Amino acid sequence: MELQWQDPPTASRKSKWKAVAAELEARPNTWALLRTYKGGNAKRNAYSLAGRLRKTFGTDFKVTSRGTGDDEAGVWAQYNPDQDSDPAKPAEVALSEEMTDEELLDALGG
Repeated sequence: MELQWQDPPTASRKSKWKAVAAELEARPNTWALLRTYKGGNAKRNAYSLAGRLRKTFGTDFKVTSRGTGDDEAGVWAQYNPDQDSDPAKPAEVALSEEMTDEELLDALGG
């Protein structure tokens, strides 16, 4: 066997998602269905893709996966630059060592 000495092609996986991110940025706070899966591993595949996209897109985006039926699932995303107003995002809480257990639970919403 004769070897061919060459560099591999440039990875293009992220460039596809950068284009998707740009489309999401054009419509802030609007959910978009990015991908659907069918079959026995649909939910697992959707969950896996959602996790990868959270890292790829960054903190100004929300990404989620949901089962949509028997052996079906989807991945949705939205650009949400104002996440401070997002009720699903945990609020920052000022804690003090002098707080009682009850005060600590109240501050953490529990």
